[in-house]
Amino acid sequence: MDSMFMPVSRIWRPALVVGSVLACYQGVYHFPFQFDDNVFIVTNRAVTSSLDIGAVWANNPARFLTFLSLAINHQLGGLDVSGYHVFNVAIHVINSLLVLWLAGLIRDMNNRGASRFDWPLATTLVFAVHPLQTQAVTYIWQRNTSLAAMFYILSLGLYLTSARAGADSPKAAKRWLAASLVSAVAAMFTKQFSVTLPLAIVAADYFFVSGSLAKLKERASRLALFIPVFLVIPILTALNMNEEVLHIGMRARNMATPGEYLLTQFNVIAMYLRLLVLPINQNLDYEIPLARALADCWPSLILLMTIAGAGLAVIRRNRPAAFGVFFFFLALSVESSFFPLEDMAFEHRMYLPMAGVLMAVFSVTAQGLGALSEKAGGKFVNFGATAALVVITVALGAATIQRNQVWRTEDSLWKDVIGKSPGKARGYVNLGVSLLRNGKTAEAKKLFEKAVALQPEYPYGHFNLGVAWQVEGGHDQAIEALRRAVGVDPNMAEAHLALANSFFRKNLYMAAGPHYVAALNLRRDLTEAYINLGSVYLSLRRPADAIKVYESLIRREPGNAEGVYNLGVARLMKGDKAEGMALIEQARLMGFAVPGGK
Repeated sequence: MDSMFMPVSRIWRPALVVGSVLACYQGVYHFPFQFDDNVFIVTNRAVTSSLDIGAVWANNPARFLTFLSLAINHQLGGLDVSGYHVFNVAIHVINSLLVLWLAGLIRDMNNRGASRFDWPLATTLVFAVHPLQTQAVTYIWQRNTSLAAMFYILSLGLYLTSARAGADSPKAAKRWLAASLVSAVAAMFTKQFSVTLPLAIVAADYFFVSGSLAKLKERASRLALFIPVFLVIPILTALNMNEEVLHIGMRARNMATPGEYLLTQFNVIAMYLRLLVLPINQNLDYEIPLARALADCWPSLILLMTIAGAGLAVIRRNRPAAFGVFFFFLALSVESSFFPLEDMAFEHRMYLPMAGVLMAVFSVTAQGLGALSEKAGGKFVNFGATAALVVITVALGAATIQRNQVWRTEDSLWKDVIGKSPGKARGYVNLGVSLLRNGKTAEAKKLFEKAVALQPEYPYGHFNLGVAWQVEGGHDQAIEALRRAVGVDPNMAEAHLALANSFFRKNLYMAAGPHYVAALNLRRDLTEAYINLGSVYLSLRRPADAIKVYESLIRREPGNAEGVYNLGVARLMKGDKAEGMALIEQARLMGFAVPGGK
């Protein structure tokens, strides 16, 4: 048992961590795509077409490396979910090892509060097996969180390694520093919370290298190297290359004000801390009441101020704990401060911050155990602490295995959400989408109607109700529901497309056209909208407009045989017989079933 409190083999400590992760996630490899997986992976042409770096970049530069990893997954195994899950679990294994390494560096660079208790290993085991991490690991799309965390922790650890090498090995120090910069840049192109990384590096330098503001200023030239890195995300945003910010701008009227969001986040962060201590009633989609005044959140604010104050109080006595508290708040600051996001809370937002709070808890524990050992006898204290850590790790691992089972099907996931957030529309909508996909249209419609009744301003309720009516051929009812969807959210491209399709199927071409145009103005990747808008123009005897639409499609998708055929038809209608026939023949050779063709 004493091995938990002494330096142990370089092999067995990481092996224990890896084995713990693999044991917790051994059953997830065949779980289906869930929730936003369908938007960002299954129907995303940047991911599912042949690997095209330019297309992946154009899809969303601010998360380029996330989408590139997904595109590589697809290139290797198509839409077989097992490869995506293997990648996600591998990232979590790497991150757990990185936490072990980073915490070890911090312990070794800090001489205060030394103890036989291996607090870096304790920190890592809880980080590795805690059920709060399941959303960032089992939910495939949320690899954007775990992948960004990987680059973030790696960069921070490399920076401290460089500082540790220092004057004793200047060449090695420069290499480690360069590697830290490269990893930091990678983080910036993975997920936007990485913008805080340069601040974390400055803090780490202050806490573990400089030790004072005066000495920190002397190291300004090294730290200044991270200023261009810090500017990457603001520059991408200014150049309209940050899709998430653009989306937030379009949906701003559905969000809380900055003040309301900040006040609500005090309660959300307190909830995260409660889940860290007692991870019960976890939920993909929490129903969070909006806090409009301090009276709605003052207990949470007092709790957080107490934690922040405790971090300041132990700066001299326990710098790892003080840094852990600072890191916790910093890593949460992008998604849990005054910058409003559409969703108030998601468990994956605690993935990286958890490392900080666990460092704080276990470094303080180590310090306390060291003092207690001197009074009560080291062996007894060490045995008790080891036994407690084993019990905690096993209990959390069992909770993680159980929580993962919620993700085994779409139905199980969304039934769990509905049971825990019965007043929120999204659970009903997504369960309805699953039922609709499986041919249970009547049951799906009831769920969509329930969602609309609960939240009339939630556009996806109206949208999916309209789609369900389309499946049944009720285009009049579909038009009514879809008009409400675009009324609630005029920037919802899918709703404009679906509404246009219902008008089109009723031969209401003048009504359909503007909605196809609106859909394409919002999303340029909607192939169906190009095809049908061109057909609208042909039906209205406007071949010149149809030609423009089909040429735009073919520029985007040169291999689209249907677009080539329709362009040929439009050319024929305009009177360009030779060119029209040549295009139709080209479409036939591309494999398109030309009507009346051989």
